[in-house]
Amino acid sequence: MSRTTLLTVGVAFVLLAGCGPDKPAAAPSATPPATSAVPTINSTPSPEPTATAAVRTVTPTKTSGVTPGRGLAAFYAKRADWKPCTQSFGAADFVDLRGYQCATVRVPLDYRHPAGRTINVGVARLPASGSHRLGSLVINPGGPGGSGLAYLTAANRAIPAAVRARFDIVGFDPRGVGVSAGLHCLPTAQLDAMEAADPIPRTAAQVTAAVARAARLAAGCRKTAGWELPYLGTAYSARDLDLIRSAIGDTRLTYLGKSYGTLLGAIYADEFPRRVRALVLDGALPPGIDPAAQSRQQGAGFEGDLRDFLADCVGRTDCPWQGTAAQARTHLDALLAKVSTTPLATSSGRLLHAGEAVNGLSAALYSTASWPVLRPALASADSGDGALLLQLSDALSGRHASGYETALSAFPAISCADVPATYTAKQAAAFAHQWAAATPLYGPLEAWGLITCDGWVRTATALPARVTARGAAPIVVIGTTRDPATPYAWAQDLAGQLASARLVTYEGDGHTVYGGGKSPCIDAAVDAYLIAGTVPRAGLRCAA
Repeated sequence: MSRTTLLTVGVAFVLLAGCGPDKPAAAPSATPPATSAVPTINSTPSPEPTATAAVRTVTPTKTSGVTPGRGLAAFYAKRADWKPCTQSFGAADFVDLRGYQCATVRVPLDYRHPAGRTINVGVARLPASGSHRLGSLVINPGGPGGSGLAYLTAANRAIPAAVRARFDIVGFDPRGVGVSAGLHCLPTAQLDAMEAADPIPRTAAQVTAAVARAARLAAGCRKTAGWELPYLGTAYSARDLDLIRSAIGDTRLTYLGKSYGTLLGAIYADEFPRRVRALVLDGALPPGIDPAAQSRQQGAGFEGDLRDFLADCVGRTDCPWQGTAAQARTHLDALLAKVSTTPLATSSGRLLHAGEAVNGLSAALYSTASWPVLRPALASADSGDGALLLQLSDALSGRHASGYETALSAFPAISCADVPATYTAKQAAAFAHQWAAATPLYGPLEAWGLITCDGWVRTATALPARVTARGAAPIVVIGTTRDPATPYAWAQDLAGQLASARLVTYEGDGHTVYGGGKSPCIDAAVDAYLIAGTVPRAGLRCAA
């Protein structure tokens, strides 16, 4: 469970594309347009084939979810009280939501005891731009720990205009994130030290330090949010999502989940199949993957994208290295080795350390659109200036001038609640050695991420080994053949689990595809599904 997986799609889209957050052209009306009937999804597809057995090396034996107690009627009766967003509403996410509409949805801390403590989940919306509104499209950018409020500010570029015309776009911070009782487990200086450290320990002292850093974060969360940790995890967030659906006035859920957001959507569908209108799950993360297998496959994905980047780089004038891709890799390895011993200066006064250099590299591998940003960043670093790589690293970790977003704490808290597997340093070292032959950078990096969950609070919310969502309307699962973070086989796996799934394939690079114009073929198919209920044809494949 490496920090490599932490980048949220919304933040990547906004920052790595070199653009600032979008705002509506004018402040939307506080009174939403009238809601027309939501159309019924057409056709019932056959499930796509399951993924190969190699994907699901081991499945969790624990399959408990969250069995609610009585007393939820009062929560479902409450409707969102939309008001113009204040400057402070999105402060925890470091976003300015002025010009949007905001509300909070009250949810039980523990669904087994609804009469007990409650928390508020923050939601915001961009009202439909057209006069024929169909309902709301709820979005989640990934993580876990990604801010849906931050993702909403990119909606004018990340969601096609045809969909924005017919739906209110609704973003929310899942529990433990941002404004929704977000976790702040360590002070900025300690998080800086965690991000700066070399993610691949090579000596006994470095291993001891890596284990201590992981334990320090877990202890910090127990100290600052011990009351909340037992009630985090995707099973709880799925129940929150249904209360959000009710609060915004939709009879059934229309949802776009990317990366980790696909897991949240799948768990929701399995729990509430009859309340599904349309679900788009892009960059699939299925339940039931053994954590070591997940880390190995993600390491292979990032290593593959790194090879593709270097092969593309050497033929361009702004690439710092020429010759062959293998020669460029030698130069890159030498640069990373240099930074591990001698941090680079930056114009901000901070230094670029080993961990931040790898973070910056990883951040730009999520999308080919960010490769033009990575080339000058590496060129500058090769000349002794780490500023651009540090900016990319900050985008990945959610660091701002005044501190960090909650994602660095929420990511392990939620992940370790979902799959409470622990690995020793000895096991991680063995994996690192085994995986280094095929994936020399990202294999060891991902292997050492497996020590993350040791010391976290155990919960009763571990995910089921499989989901079926029998009785749900058709669900669209999108897989990209060369996705570095969520391999294509995972989309095949999730589509094979969900009884009503239709798998759509994008033949290309990058993490997730829908929206933003990356693939007009994918965008057109998904737009028709969301708006008119037209399920993409079986076997649809779209090329780059």
